[in-house]
Amino acid sequence: MATNTLQDEIQKKQNTIRADLLKDDQKESEEISKVIDLIASEDQYSDLISTKGIFTKEEVIQAAKFALKAKPYDITVRHLKVSDSPIYYKMGKNQKLESRGRFKRKDLDDMANLLIKRAQDLNDELKAEKRRQDSADLEELVTVAGTMEIGEKINEEEASMLAESRQVDDYESSKIIDRIMSDNTHADNLDLYFNGKIIDMEIEENKNLETKKLEVSDRAKEKDAKLSAEEKEKHLKEKADEENKTKLADERARKKYFSIIDSCLSNEIPSLSKYKRILDEKLVSILEDKRNEYYNNSNKTDGEIVKALRPEKERLVAKYNKMLTNYKKLYDAVKNGEMAPEVLKLFLNSTLMNSDCESERVLYRFLMRPKGELEVPTDKEDDSYKETLTNCALSTHIKGEKYIQMQVSGGRTVNPTTFIGVAIKEKMLPTTANPANRTEAVKTSFNVMWSFIHFYGGKRSMADRRLYFSCKPKKEEAMVRIWWDTLKDFKNLENIYFKIGGNTNFDRREKIVFYISNEMKFSEIEPFLQKFSENCKAEGVLEDQDNSVITGKLLQPGIAFAIEPNLKILREKVDNGWLDREELDEMRQLDNPKAKPGVNDYRYSYNMYVNKALILSASIAKKKLNLTRNDKISDHKEQMLPLMKRYFADFMKLAGSDPRTMEVDKNE
Repeated sequence: MATNTLQDEIQKKQNTIRADLLKDDQKESEEISKVIDLIASEDQYSDLISTKGIFTKEEVIQAAKFALKAKPYDITVRHLKVSDSPIYYKMGKNQKLESRGRFKRKDLDDMANLLIKRAQDLNDELKAEKRRQDSADLEELVTVAGTMEIGEKINEEEASMLAESRQVDDYESSKIIDRIMSDNTHADNLDLYFNGKIIDMEIEENKNLETKKLEVSDRAKEKDAKLSAEEKEKHLKEKADEENKTKLADERARKKYFSIIDSCLSNEIPSLSKYKRILDEKLVSILEDKRNEYYNNSNKTDGEIVKALRPEKERLVAKYNKMLTNYKKLYDAVKNGEMAPEVLKLFLNSTLMNSDCESERVLYRFLMRPKGELEVPTDKEDDSYKETLTNCALSTHIKGEKYIQMQVSGGRTVNPTTFIGVAIKEKMLPTTANPANRTEAVKTSFNVMWSFIHFYGGKRSMADRRLYFSCKPKKEEAMVRIWWDTLKDFKNLENIYFKIGGNTNFDRREKIVFYISNEMKFSEIEPFLQKFSENCKAEGVLEDQDNSVITGKLLQPGIAFAIEPNLKILREKVDNGWLDREELDEMRQLDNPKAKPGVNDYRYSYNMYVNKALILSASIAKKKLNLTRNDKISDHKEQMLPLMKRYFADFMKLAGSDPRTMEVDKNE
């Protein structure tokens, strides 16, 4: 007769069984016990419980569960004390059930074990079915993108005609075109860009500037006098060789650029369905990669992978639906005649919008150059300017959380100490230059700085607008002094972000650029602008209207406003397959054979974007009027300008500006 309870037997064996093995067996028993619960609750499984017509289903189920509890410890239940058994185990001396005839406890145990075996088989079937379902769910999760369904194609011809009928003459963007094209200077420069002769013009102008520098600069004269005739001849030859290489590379890149423009304009505008297909393919590719990563680096089942991937898919679907919605806004704008289809075609080409050639860069430099003959500063004027700028900077930005950054090639900024290393490399400073502290680093770096110097306090905020300040020739030093003197009266602006030319910047219209942070209201800076303007007028500093920055919204002579281009739809193309990496890299290689594969980042200053928009607007207008690239804009100004104004307005809208006001477009 059984003498021990189940708990007695468990305590005996607990110390002799490995914990990890026991844990696995317990988990299996609990799993089968749950399946038995399922069998008991579902009519479809009722025939799995065998009772031999003498036991009840409840008795067999209880016996099976009791056996499962003992199974991890390898304990045979029929040898246990009846007091520890289920109520129906309490039998007489012969272990017979009362009123059950010849049936004994062993018969009940056999029925329990049979139920356990059938539950195990059912569990295997359920697991197999779940695996099949999980596999199907995973396949569907990964291969069915699930992004939103969107509209039909548009009739481009009708859309283009609608767009051409728009009246945009009173738009602020059209006033910018009027200022830029007010005389034939920039129209002529655009013609030189299209016919490939603009580099020659810059070379000639640079020669004239060098001659002027020799006339007014003792340092330039001294440097020139140190060179022998042979050295001068060698230098001129090297320079000519470099110029020829630049022109050859530019010719190749410019032709490629024009061919891409022609190709884009002859192709259909990418439809909503194509855009959706691109996004869907990208989404599926991402999910497939993640699924394979789980397969290769984890032991997760398909069901566990589904559970892990589902939130990621939901996030991607939400992201891509938002992108589809954004593109649909542009697509609908074209469909409704609010934007020229030709503009959107060019805008959506990554190579056109994210590469350039030397001719385009020269055109940009001419766009930013003051009208008329440039006045080259003397050494004394340049030294005095640098001294004033240095003293002003040291008075406010040398202590605490105030920062100075020097702009170097590629638009990068570095601190003054790092810049000294750059200047040494460029042979602008001797290798012995090693300032002892931050103050000396500022003095040393400012003395040889050729580009913009950036100033800000605390954490540099993101900016969505900017102000340009222009001064009359020989008034650069006065403008810097007045800027600092005025700022000192406005404590709320002590941490603003601005940049100033490191030298007199005589060949650029803008002398100071003030970046307005996203959070800042324009009303906060209006009192400063009024005071600064009054102080400048007292000394005749601010430039007149013609030589202000003509690419922005003119607030008053010498002060212009512009937005920071928000090329959101362009940056999204990086992730969704619109980028033709091979074409982009080919274009960059043509421009510069040493160029490495570029980053598709669309880093534009406002004026660079305006320059690009002018080129593309003129290209569309010429094609619309059946003009060749060599046909002069100045000869067709009356027909071209109305078209260019419409296209330019569209490019401004695509950059996040409302072309009516040239303010940040709050609807975007």
